[in-house]
Amino acid sequence: PTEKYRVRKITLLYYLEDHTLQLNEHKIENSGIPQGTFVKRHLCPKGDGGNVTFNDLVIGGNVNLYGRTFRIVSCDAATRAWYEAKDIPQPENIGFPDDAYTSLRETVKVRDTGADSEVFRGKKSNPLKRFMEASLGNASNVQRCGVPDTLKKFLENDRKVLRFYGVWDDRDRVYGDRLFFRVHYFLSDDTMEVLEEHKVNSGRDRFPALLKRQRVSSDISLYGDDRARGVEDDDGADNYYNFHDLCVGSTINILGRPILLYNADAFTKDWYLQVHGVDMREATVDVEEKAPEAPKIKPPPHNGFGSEEDSLSSFMFLTPKVPRRDFVKLVENDKKMLRFTAKLHNAAPLDAARQFIMTYYLADDTVAVFEKALRNSGIIGGKWLSRARLKNLDTGRYFDKGDFFVGAVVTLKGHRFDLESADEFTLRLMEGASAVWPLSNITFVMETLKRKIQEHSISARRMFRTIDKDFSGFITLEEFSAALVKWGM
Repeated sequence: PTEKYRVRKITLLYYLEDHTLQLNEHKIENSGIPQGTFVKRHLCPKGDGGNVTFNDLVIGGNVNLYGRTFRIVSCDAATRAWYEAKDIPQPENIGFPDDAYTSLRETVKVRDTGADSEVFRGKKSNPLKRFMEASLGNASNVQRCGVPDTLKKFLENDRKVLRFYGVWDDRDRVYGDRLFFRVHYFLSDDTMEVLEEHKVNSGRDRFPALLKRQRVSSDISLYGDDRARGVEDDDGADNYYNFHDLCVGSTINILGRPILLYNADAFTKDWYLQVHGVDMREATVDVEEKAPEAPKIKPPPHNGFGSEEDSLSSFMFLTPKVPRRDFVKLVENDKKMLRFTAKLHNAAPLDAARQFIMTYYLADDTVAVFEKALRNSGIIGGKWLSRARLKNLDTGRYFDKGDFFVGAVVTLKGHRFDLESADEFTLRLMEGASAVWPLSNITFVMETLKRKIQEHSISARRMFRTIDKDFSGFITLEEFSAALVKWGM
């Protein structure tokens, strides 16, 4: 045979900006070899663990990349000038070695066609051996190559597909995410395809497939090899994934992506159980993650403008809404109010004589204060506090009707008031709602009075004789009030 060896011409590009390397093979028409980009641009490792640098590129020297040895025979003028500027002169060019077979082919082509073999005519000629030999009549060329014929396997397993569900967790990287896939394994020809499961509103483009149907190499270093695309002869089943490598709970490497197989469909589980005796029905991996609890944003404090409900509405809704009012409460308590007389708590001598009328409106829980006018007091009477809904500074809540009763101390606008008395309507209302005002419950009052008498260990007869200061046989209101104060009531 005239073809004993080939001389393959390569252009080696070394990028100084990031020390990456790229190899491009010269295209020779009808050479029978896939040509073009031989090694894509990247950092190329050496055998000693480091990367190839410009110091390793010397004319006449060898560069070993991924198991293949390349001899450097020449460089261009710019490269030679750069090395001379670095005081690393390059030897003289040695030229390409002779290739007897290529020279013979060029001679025959020029003799037969008169065409220049160095001109590329836009047609890429790859050695698709199987297709070409099948088109020439050798439909079962795998038998010639020593590989068993797969016709029987195809007829027995056609349309039988193993389906696995996988997840790829890439959140350790910047902008990484957790993606889900469907892995299909075709039993008829041992090919695989990986399809992405798209989620609604995920923001990702709906690519149909991560990996189209093909034989998938279990060795990542073989990716990009022509044999993985069926261009060359098969390299053996040991270098490709088969159904023995796929099971629920295992991890497979697809294009450098570790995909965990967490589940399979019913047919796949039954097939493994019936054919190989492998039970994967209970081997499902739980990959569901609880959604993180949404943070609760606390509303900002009230700024004092308008009502608190109105300001809260602008926080809760994009378009502020008018706060709803309790119309049932408005109708039932219309024109009902609690009215008390009040004085300033621990007032200065100048303010001791000041008298106030405090009104609580049951319809909307608002409070108003009116000051009585006293002659020659030097203080103008009238409206002291306009009707408004106020907060109880002692409890942090809005004033409720239960906060107002005779004897209570109420703080309004920084002033403390003692409620001394109430009108007849207010007293009757409080006596009728003893659950809200327990001090208006006559049973509670009697039980409290009885307990205080028992604490002093005196009889009722002796107690009343002690209270009756004028020995009239009757206890006046002033005498009874004095006794209550004495007992701390």
